[in-house]
Amino acid sequence: MGKGRKCNLHLPSGLQSLPNKLMYLQWDGYPSKSLPSTFCPENLVVLSMMESHVEKLWDGTKCLPSLKEMNLHASKKLTNLPDLSQAPNLETIDVSNCTSLLHVPLSIQYVKKLLLFNLESCKSLKSLPRNIHLASLEMFILRRCSSLDEFSLTSENMTRLDLRETKIADFPESVWQHLNKLVYLNLESCNKLKSLTSKIHLKSLQRLNLRDCSILEEFSVTSESMEYLNLRGTSIRELPTSVWRNNKLYTLVLHSCKKLVNFPERPKVEDLPLVSSSERPNMDELWTLSSLADLSLKGSTVENLPASIKDLPSLKKLTLTECKKLRSLPSLPPSLEDLSLDESNIVCLPVSIKDLSHLRKLALINHKKLLTPQDLPPSLKAPLLTESKVDPHLVSMKGLSQLQMFPQVKWKMFHSLPELPPFLEEFSLSESNIKFIPESIKNLSHMRKLAFTKCTRLQYLPELPPNLEDLFVSGCDIESLPTSIRDLVHLRKITLIECKKLKALPELPQCLQSLCAADCTSLKIIRSTKNILIEDRYTFYWNCINLDQKSRNNIIADAPFEAAFTSLKERTPLGPLISICLPGTEIPDWFSHQSTNSSLDMEIPLEWFVDSMFLGFALCLVIGGFQRNSNEGYDPDINCYHFVKSASYSDPSVPFLGHCTTVMQVPRGFNSDHIFICYYPSFNASILQDFKDLSLYYDANDLRLRVIFKFKGPSQRLDIVKKCGVRPLLIANTERLHIESELQPE
Repeated sequence: MGKGRKCNLHLPSGLQSLPNKLMYLQWDGYPSKSLPSTFCPENLVVLSMMESHVEKLWDGTKCLPSLKEMNLHASKKLTNLPDLSQAPNLETIDVSNCTSLLHVPLSIQYVKKLLLFNLESCKSLKSLPRNIHLASLEMFILRRCSSLDEFSLTSENMTRLDLRETKIADFPESVWQHLNKLVYLNLESCNKLKSLTSKIHLKSLQRLNLRDCSILEEFSVTSESMEYLNLRGTSIRELPTSVWRNNKLYTLVLHSCKKLVNFPERPKVEDLPLVSSSERPNMDELWTLSSLADLSLKGSTVENLPASIKDLPSLKKLTLTECKKLRSLPSLPPSLEDLSLDESNIVCLPVSIKDLSHLRKLALINHKKLLTPQDLPPSLKAPLLTESKVDPHLVSMKGLSQLQMFPQVKWKMFHSLPELPPFLEEFSLSESNIKFIPESIKNLSHMRKLAFTKCTRLQYLPELPPNLEDLFVSGCDIESLPTSIRDLVHLRKITLIECKKLKALPELPQCLQSLCAADCTSLKIIRSTKNILIEDRYTFYWNCINLDQKSRNNIIADAPFEAAFTSLKERTPLGPLISICLPGTEIPDWFSHQSTNSSLDMEIPLEWFVDSMFLGFALCLVIGGFQRNSNEGYDPDINCYHFVKSASYSDPSVPFLGHCTTVMQVPRGFNSDHIFICYYPSFNASILQDFKDLSLYYDANDLRLRVIFKFKGPSQRLDIVKKCGVRPLLIANTERLHIESELQPE
């Protein structure tokens, strides 16, 4: 059987025989309880029976001189492995997810060339053979062996040991004496492990993960090669000083160490028990951590950081999020690039923060007590201050000439905007009492994105920055957009949500790709959009119930032009390229095939495909008003089911072929019926393949295909399609647009 393909073969009497010359056996989903008793596997090199039904492979001992790989992954009925004493060349055993496996045979000690032993998720396995030595074993995986409570196997060549989520409480000292080549040790979520107190020195160990060993109070693992140490969620009270002498440690994770109160300070020379001053060592050698780049204390109970933290020469990221007992910071190392203080109780930042010339990110989300210095480093590009209580002087941020993203603060206390940095690329104004945006904003040539949210007193937008790409306005009292917006040649996206006083849209720039106006209940006038929407374009007027008839006519009348122009330009099968939605109850007349329900049946001639005339279908739906339930955490989809068939469908041997495509995602409820128009540039690859497959059934005289469209919502409550229409679009050989008008609805 091929890899990954399950066998559905039923063998009531079991498999009777297999050839003894068999070298490679792969039978995923093998249905019998065991292999045939007559099978002699002397020539077998690979045995792979993933997700099989075997309870055991065979009885007794088999001679397996050639076997190199045994894979019984997810054979959930397997209870025992066979005697492997006659498998001297076996290199890989994978019995992961064999959830009924109870034992590993003692004969495993005779498998002298074993490199990989994978027992992951063998949840019934309680123990391993004690005190056995597998000299060649390099990788041993026991992750999620949730009943395993002891471990004493040794191997001097082991590089990776994974004991995550086991019940192991301690280790015999002999285990550590043979692990000089161990590089990776993972003991995550070993909730019975209380300590690693014997002096454990693993000279090659690079990564040690003790995350969520919830009762672990102390450890003394040392390694001059350690690069990553994760103590998150442990009960350690202090770090051994050996950690601070590690000059290769790159990442130290101390998240949620609730009992860790203090960090060890750099030791003082006079405190060292030495006989004479000549014996005193270089302190930089004693407390180096010269490679530490990432230090995380998130959620810990540390009350202070040592002043000597400034001496960590490589520290780039310091995470102190949710450190509720930390009130202040010492001077920080000049190499720091990322400082996270979210939801902490730090009252003030050190004055020296202005000297951190590499600092790029300062996160102070949800701060209530912070008093910040007026001077922050000029290197800072994106301070994050959302939900923070900050002083007004913060926003002037003296010297921040390189700032690219303005802090996301709530602006209720502000009545005017400060002068904005000249290199600003993004600016978001939220919940502000500001009435006016300064005219000088038009001079910010680097500005790409502007957002105004719930600024209920904001009634007017000035001329906007010349390189603006994205404009977002929500919950504001603006009545119009500036007429100069048509000159913004880079503007790709306009979003207008709940702007209840917005009455009209001016002429828009030709480059626009997306226009969304939702719940703008006073919006009446839309200029013609014929000069825009020339590539992938999306235009939505959700719940804009007061659009006048001329505006609605403009939107609908422009749609076929836009769709045809796009198809000529793009010819891509990934559509739809055009999506338009606005209030309305009737399908436009130019949709030649219409139905008063959610499905439609039509015929099209094969010559369209032979002559490459066909561009695709324009689709139109009338969607009924509905309100989305608050507990529906997704945007409901409207799906189009396409079915194609030869028109000679009286022959029952001729199949229907088809597939489902999402044509619309409804992000909010509709207060009334809405019209939705979209355009497929061509049949996508799967539909074209359907036509190729159907060609096997074509009659010589059959020159037409039958196509059925069915539109459905994600549930019965959201089957909201009231009407549908389809228009086939063609292009003549002269590349001149020609919308087929001869066909009539059936």
